[in-house]
Amino acid sequence: MRNDLKTQLVSLPFAAFAGYIGNVLSNKIDAPGWLVGFITISAIIWAISTWRYVEIFNYGRMISGTPARSMFDNLKARLEHGGRIGSIYETKLTTMLNAIDRFFGDSGPNETTLWPQAFGYRGQAPFWTSPSYERCLSIALVYPIGALFIVWAIHGKVGT
Repeated sequence: MRNDLKTQLVSLPFAAFAGYIGNVLSNKIDAPGWLVGFITISAIIWAISTWRYVEIFNYGRMISGTPARSMFDNLKARLEHGGRIGSIYETKLTTMLNAIDRFFGDSGPNETTLWPQAFGYRGQAPFWTSPSYERCLSIALVYPIGALFIVWAIHGKVGT
């Protein structure tokens, strides 16, 4: 049963790709050569990685302590924690949100007010500070006026 699944996961995209290549070669679809090459390389990489992960997931049925089972356990642990991509995303998102807090003036110490507790937030961050309110008002004023000038500069028409 598992081998059938593995074969289907790998061969189905290749069947679709073969039909596409057949249409390109018979001139039913006009496609540039670089696109066909890109799709070919992508399909090969996808098939190899799919085959590898299906193999590793099959190792989950093996006895604990074997090298194959440890490969499965390592992959499972990485996927549960988001893997390398998840940690990069989390780091970059935290950096960006901290920069936004500094931009709006909310990076100072926590002020004890009713608002965070009312919405169930228990973290350490200020809410509704006067610097952030002033920054939002400035953006609300500058954005529409700036947009008008940019559209005016691009189109060069006055009035209509």
